[in-house]
Parts: sequence; structure tokens; C-alpha cells
Amino acid sequence: MNTIANSSDRSVCLQDRTPYCDRIDLKAPDIEGARLGWWKFKDPFHPEFRPILRRQLLERKEELEDPWCFGLFVDNEISWGEETSLAEWTLQSPATQPAKVEFVRRLQGKYGSLAALNRAWQTSYCSWDDLLQTEQKPPAGAREDCTEFSTVLAEAYFRNVHDEFKSVAPNLLYLGCRFAGATKTAV
Repeated sequence: MNTIANSSDRSVCLQDRTPYCDRIDLKAPDIEGARLGWWKFKDPFHPEFRPILRRQLLERKEELEDPWCFGLFVDNEISWGEETSLAEWTLQSPATQPAKVEFVRRLQGKYGSLAALNRAWQTSYCSWDDLLQTEQKPPAGAREDCTEFSTVLAEAYFRNVHDEFKSVAPNLLYLGCRFAGATKTAV
């Protein structure tokens, strides 16, 4: 099957002669502590994540209704870092970062008390708010929790994109994010 690749000249795609796909670069809020790549990782827990994606999809109404368009990628060459990076970047973000608030909420549920978290992580946080306020790289004792939350972030990202995509464009293929390196969790 011959197709026109994403990021090709739009006027060529819309000639109605060859099947094509395209790409949307999601403009949702970033995880502010992200350190690698061309673009920061988007915060799938931010309340504007899905509404922004919906607006961006609806701006592509011509492609969404074009029978020659078989699908869209959402995002391009996301920076995943290492297996713990998404969570580490989240913890290095401001206290208002929605993903950080979610991570701390999950830690509270898992550990029950700050003393238990401090033992596990070998830290000395004075309060849960102290953890929220810090923007330091997490200690080595946090590795297991960071690996787990990096998985949560990747799953939330793909679930939110897939669900919003299918609600707006049920007859098109959601083609993923175009990987250029990734963690096992992301793949």
C-alpha cells in the first residue's frame, strides 16, 4: 500500500489521490520539570489535557472527514528518558503540577504515613506539603515508586489521547506518538 507520510505537504495530501496520515503536536500543558528532548512531556493529569487535544482535533475537521486520511499520530518523538524519568521530572516540578499532586496522593495511599515514606526513601520530609514543595531530584530510595509512577504517567497519556481521539474521530486510526527512542513502559 502506498501512502503519503505524516508531516508531508498538506496540499498534496488533500488532492484526493493517495491515502495519507498526518500528525498533531499536542499543545497541552507540560510537566515543567522535564529535562530532555525537543519538547517537554505533557501532563496527562492536567485538566486541560483532553480539552486541548479535542480542540486541536476539531481544527483538523477537513482531514477527519476526508476518506483518504486513514489516521493521525498525536505527538512526535516524545522524550521518555529512562524508566524512572517521567516520575523524577514530575517530582522536580512546581507544587501545583497536576501530575505531582497525583503522585503525592498515590504515595499517601501507599505509605499511609510520612514516616513510612521517609523510611522507604531515606528522606526527612517534615510534611506531605514539604514533598510537594521540593523540586529536587528524588533520592535513590524512591526508584521503585518512580518506576511505578512513570508507568502510570505513560498509561494515562496514551489512554487520554486514545479516548479523546476516538470520541472525536472514531473512524480514523490513532497511530500513536511516533517513537524515536523510548522506555519499555512507553512501548
